Amino acid sequence: MSTKVQKEMENKYNHEEAIRNEKNRPIVKDLRKIRELNIHFNEVIGECDDKEDWEYSDSYITSEVKYVKSQYEHWGWDYADILAGVYGSDEERKAIRKEYNQIKRFLKKWENK
Repeated sequence: MSTKVQKEMENKYNHEEAIRNEKNRPIVKDLRKIRELNIHFNEVIGECDDKEDWEYSDSYITSEVKYVKSQYEHWGWDYADILAGVYGSDEERKAIRKEYNQIKRFLKKWENK
């Protein structure tokens, strides 16, 4: 095998390895554990940007997670209204509270890294 072919194969392997590492960044793994964040990154902004969750920078991810968190805290958003007891069942409120707490823990862990 020629040196040029070997070099091309090494470059391709290194590129594929770099992508695998990006896809498995710890912040991305944590993001995928939270249902609402998964939806936000893969169905809402991901479709608009034509990107996958791992393609966003850590700072962009935390910025978007802050936005999602705000939907649980301000009147007029469905999640905030359910948490406040405006409507929704106790079961819905419990599920929303669990997601909200997961999002707060995510930000506590990743916001200043």
